[in-house]
Amino acid sequence: MEQKYGLIGHPLGHSLSPWIHERLFALTGTTGTYRLLDLDETAFAAAKDTLSEYSGYNITIPYKTKIIETLDQLDDSARDCGAVNCVHVQSGRQTGYNTDRDGFLNSLPDGALSGRVLLVGCGGAGRMMAAETVRHGGDLTIAVRRESVSKTLAVADELKEKYADASVRVVAIDDCADDYDTLLNATPIGMYPNVDACPVTENVIRRVKLVFDVIYNPVRTKLLLTADRLGIPAIDGAEMLVRQAARAQEIWRGVRFEEAQLCELTDQLRKKLEG
Repeated sequence: MEQKYGLIGHPLGHSLSPWIHERLFALTGTTGTYRLLDLDETAFAAAKDTLSEYSGYNITIPYKTKIIETLDQLDDSARDCGAVNCVHVQSGRQTGYNTDRDGFLNSLPDGALSGRVLLVGCGGAGRMMAAETVRHGGDLTIAVRRESVSKTLAVADELKEKYADASVRVVAIDDCADDYDTLLNATPIGMYPNVDACPVTENVIRRVKLVFDVIYNPVRTKLLLTADRLGIPAIDGAEMLVRQAARAQEIWRGVRFEEAQLCELTDQLRKKLEG
C-alpha cells in the first residue's frame, strides 16, 4: 500500500515540499504521496486522529512548537531544539523530530556558530538556531520585535539553564548596533511575495562577516542581495530545505541518500526557483 506523507501549516502558499519529496522518492525507487495540509487553528486542534493515518508528516509555520503538546513522544533532536518539524507515525504513536537542525548545520561552513552570532527571529526555526549556536559555543544575540522581547527572554533563560556556559542576550531589532561574525535570519521577512522586505537595515548587514537566510523563495532575498553587494558571503535556505526533507525520509522510511544526490537536488531546486 502506498504510504501517505504531508506538510501541515498555515498558510502554506507556494510550498515546494511536494516537489522535493517526490524527487526523493524517485531517488530511492519507491513511491509515496505527499500532500499539503493547510490547517487553520481550529482544524489543527482537531487533526491528530487524521494525522495518525499518515506514515509521517512535516510541520511548518505556525505550528512547530504548538505541535509538541499533541505528540506521544519527542526525539532528542526535538527536545534539544524546543521545536518539531517532522513527525514519524508508527502504530498510531506520533514521535516528533527536528530535521531542520540537520539541514541548517549542513548548510553552514565550519566555525560559523562559534563566534559572535546575531539571530533575527525566535520562532520554531529560530529556537533551533539559537540552541545550536549555544551548543557550538557561540556568543548569541537574539533580535526580535520590541513587543516580543519579554517572550524571547524566557527562551534565553531556558538556554542558560540547559547550557551552563551559554552566552545569550535579547535585544529589539532596532537596537542592533554591534559587530558580529554571523547573521542568521529565522524570520519570513523577505519571503515571496514580499520580496522587497528585509529583516534588518543595511547598517546591520555591513557589520557582519557571514549571512545565512532560512528563506529559499526567492533564492536571493533582499537580505542576501544586500550582502552580495557589500561583498559579504551569503547563504540561502535551499540546501537546508532539501537536507531537512532528506533526513525526514531517512526517519520515515529507513533510506539513505548520497551526498552527490542531495547537492544535485539542491541545484535543481535553485534553478526551479530562479526560473
